[in-house]
Amino acid sequence: MDVSGDLLIEHCIQLYEFVDQYQMETIRDIIETYLIKKVSQSNVCNLANSAASLKNSKLSDYCYDFLLKCMKETTAVADLDLLDKETAVKLLKNAFTKEI
Repeated sequence: MDVSGDLLIEHCIQLYEFVDQYQMETIRDIIETYLIKKVSQSNVCNLANSAASLKNSKLSDYCYDFLLKCMKETTAVADLDLLDKETAVKLLKNAFTKEI
């Protein structure tokens, strides 16, 4: 059986929500580490949105730093128009207030 990478990430996000709700810290940390390793130009906006809704600062911070790096290197990312407004505004302000 071939499982799409995006589908696997979506399942990990759902699993993360479940283990976070029931305070299963060890499993949550394992999933969080897995998701951080899977951040790419094709999924960073989706993961950033999920991290923001889950209030996961480690994953959120990693996605934010990844997006800053992409801005600096003028690397295209998928679904930028779907990025949550708070993160998008923060990125825009950062681009004009300090060196990227």
